[in-house]
Amino acid sequence: MRDIRKDLRERIEDIRSHQEVLQLRIKRLEEQAAMLENLLKQEEADWQVRQPALFDLGKGSSARVRSELSRFLLAALNDGKPHGIVELVDLAQSKGIPIKGKSPRKAIHFALVGMKQNKIVEMLESGVWKIAGNGSGKVETP
Repeated sequence: MRDIRKDLRERIEDIRSHQEVLQLRIKRLEEQAAMLENLLKQEEADWQVRQPALFDLGKGSSARVRSELSRFLLAALNDGKPHGIVELVDLAQSKGIPIKGKSPRKAIHFALVGMKQNKIVEMLESGVWKIAGNGSGKVETP
């Protein structure tokens, strides 16, 4: 019978070596994640400074919108009531709000989608929108 103790010791040593490599890799990944988290915090702070506040929606919060269409939509939805796309298109056209593109409905929809991504408005159902959250313009997170 052959003595395999030497082989087992070599395998254990190989596993320990592999563990050290993996622990070093984990440490590097944690450092990279921490660096990216710090960068994200800095970018979020810088983003708040770069975005001009155009409407004060109460309670110290402000919405950041740029286009005339977005400002109009925010003002229209600021009553807190749900509004349909067709209604918003009619209002925009009657007030002479410039809408880029061939389809005013699409332009308004995509402006609202962008505002939704910034948690300014929310979609209640397909084509029906309102100001986000409790009327403050910000969606409350639990």
